[in-house]
Amino acid sequence: CSNGAEPYSLAMACEEQNRYDQRFLYTIHASDISYRMIDEATRAVYPHSHIEPVPQDMRTKYLLRSNDRDPDQVKIVKELRDNVIFKRINLMDSKYPFDQKFDIIFCRNLLIYFDQSDQYKVINRLCSYLVPGGYLALGHSESIIGFDLPLRTLAATIFQRETD
Repeated sequence: CSNGAEPYSLAMACEEQNRYDQRFLYTIHASDISYRMIDEATRAVYPHSHIEPVPQDMRTKYLLRSNDRDPDQVKIVKELRDNVIFKRINLMDSKYPFDQKFDIIFCRNLLIYFDQSDQYKVINRLCSYLVPGGYLALGHSESIIGFDLPLRTLAATIFQRETD
């Protein structure tokens, strides 16, 4: 999750979908290995320079002026913060702290920091947390070519877990 910008951006997109279809429910579980990053993400305060890519209508709906001393900051609205759960996770651990399986897992631009053997271990472990038919999204510089995984390729970086 790094500083939380990606999970909150995803939450904005999910909330937009929820406005059209209230049956669309979501919770985002975001992780990082760094406690400092988890704290920063949970705080949900960003400088204006970080929100430039956010469309103006979404800024109005999902960003507040920060109560912090710096007036050049915004805070993510509570509605979104309540739907994003941050946890510290080391992807090299043999088990992750989740009791449920997920419909979608985004693991973008992270595998590049692992050697091929560890990439396989991480992706295989992530697959075990996907529901059958669930999706895995990787970064454009990442590949699972040559890995024996229960995934089928849908697009260059989008994979679907095979159904049992």
